[in-house]
Amino acid sequence: MRSSPKTAIELPEVAVQDDFAFATESVVGPYGVTAEIPDMDHVVEWQEFRAIPFQGYYRLILPPMVKALQAGIKEYYGSSCAVMFSSARIGLKELLEFLWLREGIRMLKTDASEEGRALKAELSEMPFGDEGPAVCLVTAAERKPGNCACVTSILVLDQLPENPEEIVGFDFVVAGVGALGEPINAGVILTAREEQAKEIHERNRRRGACISARDAAWMLEKDVELSVNPEALNLVTRRLCALEDAVYGTLYPSGMSAVTVSMDVVRKMRKQSHFVVIGHPYSDTHLLFKHLEWAGDGMTAEMLHGNDLDGLQAALNRGAAAVLVETISNPLNEVPDIERIAEIAHAKSVPVIVDNTMATPYNCKPLNLGADIVIHSTAKFLNGRNHHGGGVVLTNDKAVYDYLRDYRERWQLDMSPLEAGALWESIQDFPERMAVFNRNGLAMANWLEAHPAIDKVYFALLADNPDAEIAARLLKGGGSVVSFTLKQKGFEAVQRFYDTDMPNIKKAPSLGSDITLLCPYTMLTYYQKDDEYLESYRLDRYLLRLSVGSEESFEPVLNTVARALEAVESS
Repeated sequence: MRSSPKTAIELPEVAVQDDFAFATESVVGPYGVTAEIPDMDHVVEWQEFRAIPFQGYYRLILPPMVKALQAGIKEYYGSSCAVMFSSARIGLKELLEFLWLREGIRMLKTDASEEGRALKAELSEMPFGDEGPAVCLVTAAERKPGNCACVTSILVLDQLPENPEEIVGFDFVVAGVGALGEPINAGVILTAREEQAKEIHERNRRRGACISARDAAWMLEKDVELSVNPEALNLVTRRLCALEDAVYGTLYPSGMSAVTVSMDVVRKMRKQSHFVVIGHPYSDTHLLFKHLEWAGDGMTAEMLHGNDLDGLQAALNRGAAAVLVETISNPLNEVPDIERIAEIAHAKSVPVIVDNTMATPYNCKPLNLGADIVIHSTAKFLNGRNHHGGGVVLTNDKAVYDYLRDYRERWQLDMSPLEAGALWESIQDFPERMAVFNRNGLAMANWLEAHPAIDKVYFALLADNPDAEIAARLLKGGGSVVSFTLKQKGFEAVQRFYDTDMPNIKKAPSLGSDITLLCPYTMLTYYQKDDEYLESYRLDRYLLRLSVGSEESFEPVLNTVARALEAVESS
């Protein structure tokens, strides 16, 4: 046992193993947000659920530090499942919404204590009524599973109890992990219901309320160099507001958490749940709109091609909570006309949400073009070093900010102070880095477009981009994500390209890293989808994506791509 003042209990040291893991090299140090996928066979094994990377993108694959914390908690309480969250309160929200969706729970009860009544009042905005199957929340004041007869019982605690017997008999336990009074905390759901735990974990990794690897290391006392800067959250918020010409900003555990909160806040403010999406969005944003169920009044979305302004007008005539666009879409590099979209949407009093992750405020400031809300995954270009996780929502609308602030405080959904500290250090040279990202991205796009082995290149500033005129008008630079297809079609050609030894490129997802990253985009994100589905979203099954880095010496990267293309041509 290891005694720690930073956790509520003394956690045992537990070896972490993954039965189906394949070995990976971390792109950067112990808090790396992504890891290499060595070859196409491993890509296929992952997508067919025959293997998983031991370490990967921090939101989609639990980092080793988080796995160690999770394993220690499971060992201490003898629990078969432990689902980790950035806080106990957001974990409770996600659990209750899951029970509403999957178990048909329609009524919320609490114990009769003052603490129980206060908790029920805090949860009053959730979609529960006075009839139907009920879930009972039991607080620290009671701690007895038989205190209310319900279909499901949940013990809700500020911190994990020292005595494991105190959680026996409950269907779920939701608790804080860190010791009270410590600046770093997290949340966990303990349960013996394995199938439900798997789905709760899957929902959360897509919705983004994930625990930081740095927070896990802090609580495990694995890194004596970690220190909390109490001003980091405020410093980062002010800097991001300044970069985007925004008045208000709120920070989150991940970019997808920022997207999820924005959608949730807008639908609550406007009492509507239908959205209009312009262009092909990031895969997990697409998942939130079209495939991941929402509790309560649900979520529907109409997906329009990049600059279908006539379609937008027609869609808004049918009513919408908001319009969502990406300044530069991922991975097709579409560039929507934000000015015209905002003009059309505002004529119908519909707000516009812009994900500016791919362009960054260096290349575009959507609030100045008419956007109402701007989102970033701060893990990408703003950090630029692939060792941080977080997200931000920015606005100039006080009413929107008040909703965002209340949501954050209610659900304790915030960026880790340790992650804010890492971002604060990295963001100091952001303008200089973005200039290099822009330069390298354009160089790669032009080079690929001229290569005889390439069929199609997708990049915002290329002359043959259908949105080239809009891009030239709205963007200072095109960023550094370049997607392309090979003239030789099929899996074997892509495999020959991807499996080539690439000493100057890392084979990994994510983007905005100082190191150039390569991934077979569609194979990683839409592997299970059929050809008709991919065609409807204009995605080639063998689309490749290069997230070009900010290397000062870029010639070695181009040479590496050239060797890979030679391997394809010589076959």
